Amino acid sequence: MLRLFLDYQDSESIYQDDTGSEVARFEQARDQVIDMLKHVATDRWIDGAPRVFRVEIRNEEGEVLYCATLTFSGERLQSSD
Repeated sequence: MLRLFLDYQDSESIYQDDTGSEVARFEQARDQVIDMLKHVATDRWIDGAPRVFRVEIRNEEGEVLYCATLTFSGERLQSSD
């Protein structure tokens, strides 16, 4: 089993995983990151405010093994009034 840590950052907050999770394969942690970014982006969707969501996977030695970044920017182009 691998112990991997998922650290999260966006334009408003930073979370460093101090506990980690045990996974059988690296791909399991990568899939968790992708799901995490989907949920975070949906929960924090703000029209007009550019946002960058970033999650890193690191090992017990602190080496970053994977980084995923989701960038969102929304802009209303014309009024519906």
